[in-house]
Amino acid sequence: RMDKYMQLFDKVWEEMFFASINNKTICLLCGYQPSIVKKYILHRHYNIKHSKDYSKCELKLIYNINSSSRVDNATPSVKTLTASYAISNLITKNSKPFCEGEFVKECIIAAVESFGNSLTLEEAASIPLSDKTVKSRIDDIAYSLELKSLLASCSFFSLCLNESTDNRHMSQLSIFARIMQNDFSHVEELLDSVSLHDTTTGIDIFEAVNQTFQKFGYNMIKGGHKFLSHRKFQHFLETHNAFYTDIPLYCEVRWLSAGKDLEKFFAIRKEIFLFLQEYFPTKCDEFQFFFKNLD
Repeated sequence: RMDKYMQLFDKVWEEMFFASINNKTICLLCGYQPSIVKKYILHRHYNIKHSKDYSKCELKLIYNINSSSRVDNATPSVKTLTASYAISNLITKNSKPFCEGEFVKECIIAAVESFGNSLTLEEAASIPLSDKTVKSRIDDIAYSLELKSLLASCSFFSLCLNESTDNRHMSQLSIFARIMQNDFSHVEELLDSVSLHDTTTGIDIFEAVNQTFQKFGYNMIKGGHKFLSHRKFQHFLETHNAFYTDIPLYCEVRWLSAGKDLEKFFAIRKEIFLFLQEYFPTKCDEFQFFFKNLD
C-alpha cells in the first residue's frame, strides 16, 4: 500500500494566489483544491483561470502588505486594491471563510462613520474589541432593544429624575422609568445617565430627557402635543366666553356620563367649529359635515 502523496506548501505559490488552509492547498480566487500538489499543476491552473484578470504588476502588492512602504501618494484605485489584498491576506492567515470579506467591509464602514468619516491608524488601534468587551457591548445593545420594545408596547410609564453632582463637580442626571404593561405588571429600569455640562435649568433637563427618549424612538415633544392642544382648547373657550370651558373625555366605566358629555358638546358646538378653523383647518374640512347647521 502506497502512502498518500504529500508535499509541503511553498511560500512561492502565494504569487499564484494559493494558500495553505488547514493543511490544504487552496486557490484564494476560486477555491480550487488540487488533488496532487505540484508546482506545474498550480501554475497551469493560474495561467488558464486567472492570469488575464490578475497581472503580475498587481501581484507585487502582496509583498508590500506587511512592509513599511507607504501608499500616501498612490491613486485611490491603488489604495483600494492594496487594502483589498491586505484584508484578503488576513482572512487567509486566520483561516476565515472567503465570505467574511463583506462583513469586514461593514465593520470598516461602521468604524469610520463612528469617527466622523475620518479614522487614523492610532484611532483604529484604540478601538476596544476584546472578547469581554464585545460581550459587554452586545449585552448593552440587547438591553436597549428590550427597553425600546417595552416602551413601544406599554400602556403607561412614569419618570423619576435625580440630579446630583459627582466628585468632579459635574452635574449628572439619572433618568428612571416605571413601565406599566396592559396586564398591570410593571418594571423599573434606569434609562440613561446624562452629564449636564453647563446649566441645570428645567429646559436643560427636559432636553436631556427628550434626547434619551429619542434613542428609544420616542419624541417627548411630539407626545406632548395632545396635552398642549387641550390647554389651547380650554383657553380658547375661556376667551370666547363659552358656556362650558372644557369637555371631559368619555370613559366606558362612567358610561352614565355619555349623555352629559353630548349635552356639553352640543352647547359649545359653535366654539368647537371656530377652534377647528383656527388651529386645525384640515380637520375642520374633514368634520365640516357635522357643523353645517350650527343654529
